[in-house]
Amino acid sequence: MFVRRMEEISQIKLVTPDNDPDAGRESVRDRAVPDGVVVYRIEGPFFFAAAEKLEAALARHATMPRVVIFRLRTVPAMDATGLRALELIRHKFAQKGANLLLSGVQPQPMKLLYNAGFAERLGLDNFCANTEVALERARRLIETAPPETRV
Repeated sequence: MFVRRMEEISQIKLVTPDNDPDAGRESVRDRAVPDGVVVYRIEGPFFFAAAEKLEAALARHATMPRVVIFRLRTVPAMDATGLRALELIRHKFAQKGANLLLSGVQPQPMKLLYNAGFAERLGLDNFCANTEVALERARRLIETAPPETRV
């Protein structure tokens, strides 16, 4: 029953300027999202069901984005399976020259990510206060990338 409930309340959504329900600094509405950058909104607890949904969502991309932003503002909790999913994604992206940015990380997930050493491996510069800051970081990463890796 718990597994089914977690699956129901956890959502992974690709966010674009046309479909973003958020406003203000969390929103990509009326913002230029650079080519090669994708934004996902993760909602609800980031447990096993959410980790599986995230992997499925990322598999839908025909090509590897240059930068992926995970908006975690509405993720109140994360467990070891969520951490493991993020670690696998971080490792895969690093191998392919892609960057992972996390925005709006709440206290419990941040504590888990920090204590597990994930924050250090990802780099604290890749934790952003909100989507606006994450988009600016993404622009800088793309602009400073070596020419052969630019999208």
